[in-house]
Amino acid sequence: MVLDPQDILQRFGFDNICKIAFGHDPTYLLPSLPQEKFALAFENAARISGERFGEFHPLIWKIKRVLNIGSEKQMRIAVNEVREFAKEIVKEKNQELGEKSSLESVDLLSRFLSSGHSDENFIIDIMISFILAGHDTTSTALIWFFLLVSKHPDVENEILKEINDKSATTTFEKVKDMVYTHAALSESMRLYPPVPVDGKEANR
Repeated sequence: MVLDPQDILQRFGFDNICKIAFGHDPTYLLPSLPQEKFALAFENAARISGERFGEFHPLIWKIKRVLNIGSEKQMRIAVNEVREFAKEIVKEKNQELGEKSSLESVDLLSRFLSSGHSDENFIIDIMISFILAGHDTTSTALIWFFLLVSKHPDVENEILKEINDKSATTTFEKVKDMVYTHAALSESMRLYPPVPVDGKEANR
């Protein structure tokens, strides 16, 4: 079976970021490589949003948005699907919070709700922003990292040596002590930043 490492790492990044943000595992990385509705809607929204930069003039996509046609119609559908999914998760967490004095989970959403935040739209925006920030950046950073490591066997050997030295205990504290691996990852991100373009536009 031929696997696309970029697809695998995007699925890995998506599952992990959803666990951290929502405490929800979309199981996008199952061996069957399912087409998870929320993940697809999220990817479509991110892709269409990125394609706006390629338009001849911003007025083109803005007109399409007003008329609700073409890619902007697809964008609206995708965003609504993402928000509906997030809303369901927030609803479930609120019900859980109503049944208990506090949430046991350590995900970001549980912490927000436990601290007294009640504005649903605000919480949903925070969760979506968090997924957007961590989803593509994680997979992009890792794909460049693995590509660079594959071209430098000496670096690969040093990383494997460090992993084997720490293999007896794989706690987060021990992983933090993997200085060489951390340096290699940092260097690959210096050479190939996960977010090479980050455009801003003044609202007024």
